[in-house]
Amino acid sequence: MSRAVSSGSCIIAEVSGSALSSGMPYLGSINTKIQRLWRDEGLRVPHRRRRERHGTSTAPDPVIADAPNRVWAADFQFDVTTDGRPIKIVSIIDEHTR
Repeated sequence: MSRAVSSGSCIIAEVSGSALSSGMPYLGSINTKIQRLWRDEGLRVPHRRRRERHGTSTAPDPVIADAPNRVWAADFQFDVTTDGRPIKIVSIIDEHTR
């Protein structure tokens, strides 16, 4: 048997295990049950609103490699040898001539 307890804007639903095994129809997820209970009590389920974005991005504009020696890229690699010693490798290349 299911029972809904209403106190102000909060509704608590209780469904006993014997109610589900006694042939009570399955109503889907718990959110569906809560929405149904809110609707029966005349309450409105608040909808989540997406946060509005204000302003523009603070990320710098991408740099274009239009000539040699203007834009460089670095790649860091870390590994371990078979005897456990660390290896650190940095590769630096010119974006225009790559």
